[in-house]
Parts: sequence; structure tokens; C-alpha cells
Amino acid sequence: MKKQNDIKNKINRHAATHPRESQSSTLNPKNDFLLELLTEELPPKELTTLAHALMNAIEKKLKENGLTYQSAQYFATPRRLAVLIHQLDAVQPDRQIERRGPPLSRAFDEAGNPTQATLGFAQSCGIQHTELIKSQTDKGAWLAYVYCEKGKSVFELLPTIVQETIQQLPIRKPMRWGSHTDTFVRPVHAVVMLYGKKVISCEILGLQSANKTQGHRFLSSGWLTIKQPSEYESIFKKSGFVIADCDERKKVIHQQLAHAAKKMGADVIVDPDLLEEVTNLTEWPIVLIGTFDAAFLEIPQEALISSMQHHQRCFPLVDPHKKLINQFLIVSNMVSKESQKIIQGNERVMRARLSDAGYFYRQDLSKPLIQYVDDLNRVVFQAPLGTLYEKAARLAKLTAFLAQQLGINLQVAERAAFLAKADLMTQLVGEFPELQGIMGYYYALKSGENPTVAEAIKEHYLPHYADAPLPTTELGKTLAIADRIDSLIGIFGINKKPSGDKDPFGLRRAAIGLIRLLKEMPLLNLDILLRKSIELYGPKLTQHTVENDVSDFIYERLKYWTTSNNEYTIEQFLSIDKKQVHALADFMARLSAVRTFSTLPESKSLASANKRVAHLLEKQEGIAAIDAVDPALLKESAEKTLWQAIIKKEAEINTITDYTDKLKTLAELKEPVDQFFDTVMVMTEDSSLRQNRLALLKKLRALFLKVADISRLITTNT
Repeated sequence: MKKQNDIKNKINRHAATHPRESQSSTLNPKNDFLLELLTEELPPKELTTLAHALMNAIEKKLKENGLTYQSAQYFATPRRLAVLIHQLDAVQPDRQIERRGPPLSRAFDEAGNPTQATLGFAQSCGIQHTELIKSQTDKGAWLAYVYCEKGKSVFELLPTIVQETIQQLPIRKPMRWGSHTDTFVRPVHAVVMLYGKKVISCEILGLQSANKTQGHRFLSSGWLTIKQPSEYESIFKKSGFVIADCDERKKVIHQQLAHAAKKMGADVIVDPDLLEEVTNLTEWPIVLIGTFDAAFLEIPQEALISSMQHHQRCFPLVDPHKKLINQFLIVSNMVSKESQKIIQGNERVMRARLSDAGYFYRQDLSKPLIQYVDDLNRVVFQAPLGTLYEKAARLAKLTAFLAQQLGINLQVAERAAFLAKADLMTQLVGEFPELQGIMGYYYALKSGENPTVAEAIKEHYLPHYADAPLPTTELGKTLAIADRIDSLIGIFGINKKPSGDKDPFGLRRAAIGLIRLLKEMPLLNLDILLRKSIELYGPKLTQHTVENDVSDFIYERLKYWTTSNNEYTIEQFLSIDKKQVHALADFMARLSAVRTFSTLPESKSLASANKRVAHLLEKQEGIAAIDAVDPALLKESAEKTLWQAIIKKEAEINTITDYTDKLKTLAELKEPVDQFFDTVMVMTEDSSLRQNRLALLKKLRALFLKVADISRLITTNT
């Protein structure tokens, strides 16, 4: 045993003289690192995502390897993806590595000799067992071997980091080219890997890394040499005819568009998605002006604009009155002495596209809109739910049901709902789906329909996204609500609700739109609408919990919508009873009132008092049956004062309709509430006094619950 103790003491002394933290204080030089992949033309709609993913993945792996840096930025053009890391460590820091061996209880036998487990472990470490140390944690003690692992240089680490990063990129359809076994989003022609002025020599995607790349496909010739990462952008601008930075390129395009429009005395319609796309299609953008035949302006301008933007990637021009003019802007990727040929080529294709749109428009007008309704029978909405015609019939009934509550003309409401989906069967909407509703509006007017009907058809798709404009007409809002309710009940009713990040039917967007619409319609009750929609579907629905499922879904989307932009806190949201979600306008009015109340100096004290009261009441059996306070049992002056204050405030708030004003009035209870809790013992031994005081507190809490449960404003860790 003495021998065993001597060995353990020796191990402990060894541990004391071998600290685990590295004592290295070697200076680690820093330099810039550049990675560029020169490729065939990359898909423009995926370019930004790929560039972000490449940079983020490299940053993550640098951190995992203990390499620090100052900052990172990405570059992306149609022919290249690049990442520049500023001031990257040249070498990762040394690391103390601990290999854990057998537990100390099994490391030595009774005679103090090392066991076979100890000897085997020491041998695997390449040392004598006497060189092992004791490792002590709160989970026990072990023998361990601690050694210093020298940090690797970036020249050793970066090839692996880049290889692994490329393999993890979110590429939807990887390509294989030539005799290569590697895959990428498009064929790769060159790889630049520079650290400072030195090439990191390795093979990436079957290519030897170097410091050479190419500029613009047509404007630049030969290979460009990148001497050091910091020259990357400037060498392209000087010799390569490439603006490598996406944001700078987008800004240049936007400025050129505005300048060209101003020169024409017009305004340019800049769609953000289109601007992003043309930015990702060009390396050296130049804006040119094209013209089309003014006769095409007889076609609804939305159809012309859609054709220009989606088919030709051109930017429409409008006059000061927002009317389309017969000129458009082209973003070319070429500087040419013969730019007129580029313009003429675009004009020729534009003429063909607009001719197609004109042909579809005239064909669609060959019969009135009502005659397209029967064609909806040929399109399935969802197999278990029937056709679009059946959806239109449900919409007509549900919209009429809503119209009765809102005082809207029933015949007009039913007509608008019945025609709402008819334009889906027209040729122009078939070619340009984004025109649904818009073309329905024009075709309805051309068919002699009531202008109110036409406007509702156009507006019922609004809002298109969370912050988009709402319908402006009452019928438009009503039809938009009915359409979203029908879709939510139908899809949830056949158990195809969204899961994870998958939402193929856009139900999250539909729910946010419904919330915004109902917020504007205080007369409508969500629960009643859901039940009516379920009734109209009848036996088609298989999920018996569909009403609760949709109600819960809308509640969760409401929580997300109100708290995601920091307009309201989660505590404020949860203070409103979930049951109030049936009346969205009322729910939001209460929520707004709580937010205002939270800014008052009295709010924290009253919220804490309400939380204390809630805890006291939760612990008491039978308190629910005690509603009446017996004034004769009020002994302390503080409880009498509080009772009088409660009676007074109850009378006051019963005459107030605005929730904010109600809470501001109740905020005046702070002093009597504080005085009560400072001087009155609630849980006294006298049961009658105790119950009466609890009833008093219940009365106090009930006043606030008429608006919200302000005790929820106090977080659990406060």
C-alpha cells in the first residue's frame, strides 16, 4: 500500500509541475487569404446564396480550427465565387491534448503495482507509466497523458478546409464535366488560393491551385495574375472589366437606371428581385435604352410590365402619371462600339414577347369572364377537396355569409367570389401566373361586370406578403378573408399542414395575411368563420380537429408576426388570453394597451403585485367560489383603502371603452396596492379574514384581467 501511495504522490507532483494551458507566447503573424473559383456561368438566382454559404462555411471551419481573423467578405459574379479573409492567423495555436486512461481505482493493484490497463495505456502513448498524470474532475479521477500538439500552418489546414466547404455547399443539381469525378454547380476552370503573396499549393476540384484567373469573358483577354489578396478587386477593375463586389455592382446598375430614366423624363420601375438577378448576370453592367411599338400600350400595362421583367429581364419606364411608356431599359454585360446592335436585338425579342401577350389578351377577350368559370372544373384544387370550380362555389357561399355580417350587397359579393378564380383559365394568366387577379379585373370590366366586382377580384390576392399593401375595398377584404379561410381549413382538413421549413401551399403567408385582414374587420369572429368553412366542406375533411388546429396555427403565426420585429415582447403577447384570438381586432387593441402600460412607471410594481396575487389564489382551494368581499371584515386601514379604490376604479373603467385608457386608470391603484402588501398579512390564521382578503385580491386581479393578465409581464427569472 505504501508503494501505491508513493506512486500516486509522484503522479500528483507530476501534475502540479505540468500545467495544461500552453505556455507558448510565440507571435502569430497574420495575412490575407483569398479563395476564388473561376467557373462557367453560374445560375443567377442561386449565386448570392452560394456566395454567402461559401463564406459562412469557411468562417465556421476557421473558428473550429482555432484560426482568428479580422473580417470576411465574399465576391460573386456570373463566372466566379470568391472569399477574402482579412488578417488570418498564419498558424493555429498550440493545443494541450489530454488522453484519458483507466480510472485511478483500477490503475494499480493492492501492492501498488501498475495494472495491465495502465501499462497498456502508457504503451499506446509511447511513454513509461511513471510519466502518466492524475486527472481529477467532479466525475472522478483517471490516469491521463497530457501532451502539446503543435499548431498547424494555414498551408496545411486550408486545403482541407476548402475541400470540405465545397462539399457542403447547398447545390441543388451538382454537375460533372469532362473526365472529372468531382462535382460542382457549374464546371470550374481555375482555382486561386493565396495567403499573402504565397500560393497555397493543393488540388481542388481536380485543378491545381494558382494565383491566376480570368476577367470578363469578352472584354478581357488572357490570364490575370493576382499578386496578393488585397489586389483582388482593383486588378479586375483595372484590367479585367469586372466589378467583383455584388453590392457595388448592384449600386452601379441602380444609379445607371435612374440616370437613364431621368434622361428620358420618366421613372423606372425597379423590381428588387429583378435588380438582384441582373446584378448576378453581369460583371461589367451597362444600361441601354430600347423602344417598342406604342400600339402595344393598348394591352393592360401590368401584362406588358410582367413580360418585360420576367421574360426579358428589362426595366419598364413610366411617365409622371405612372402610365407605361413605349421605352424600356436594358442591362447589358458588354461595353460595345456597336451597342445599337444589342439594343436592336433586345427590341426584336421584346416585340415578339409583347406580340404574344397581345395575342393572348385578344383571345381571352373573345368570351366573357363568366364563361371561364366552367373551365375551373378541369383543374383540381386538391384531390380530396375537389376542383377549383368547387372552391369557387364555396367562396361564393362563405363570402355571402361574411357579407351578411358586414352589410355588403349579397348579390355583388357572391358574383365577385364566383368569378374570383376564373382568370386562372385564361391564356395570359397561364403564361404569366403573377397576373392572376389583375387580369381578372380587366376581363371583368371588359365583360360588363360591376366595377366593385372587378376591384374585389383584383384585390382578393392581397396582401402578397407579410408587409404588402392590403385591399382597399370592403368587398376586396371580405373576399380575401374567405379565400384564405377556405385554403387553411381545406389543407389542414386533409392533414397537409406545414411542417418544419416546408410550406408548399403558402399557408404561413396566408395566415399572416388573414391576421392583418381580420385586424381591420372588428365585426368578424374567427371561430365562427372557421366553423362555417368546415360546414361548407362537409365530409371532404378527414381531420376532426381541424378547427382547433387552424386556430392554434393562426395563434402561433400571430405570436411570430407581433414579436419577430420587436414591436411587442413575448411577455406582452402572452399576457393576452389565447381565447381572445377569435377577435383579432380586439386582441391587437389589448396588446397595444399592454405595450403602452409597460412604459408607465407604475407597471412593474403592479405586474409584480398581480403575479403575487395569482400565486396566492392558485394555492387556495375553494377561492373560486368566493366573489364577494365583506366590508365588515376589513380591519386594517390599508385594506379598507384598497377596497374603496377598487370600487372606484371598477366604476370608472366600466365607462371606458379604450383598453389603453382602462389600464392607465388602473395604474392609479399602485399606491393602495403597495400599501396593502406592505402592511396587511393576507395569510392570517383567522380563516374568515384570510378568505375575505383573498376575495379582495381576486377582485383586484379581475379588474386587470378585463384587459390582460399583466402578471405575465414579469418573467420567471425576474
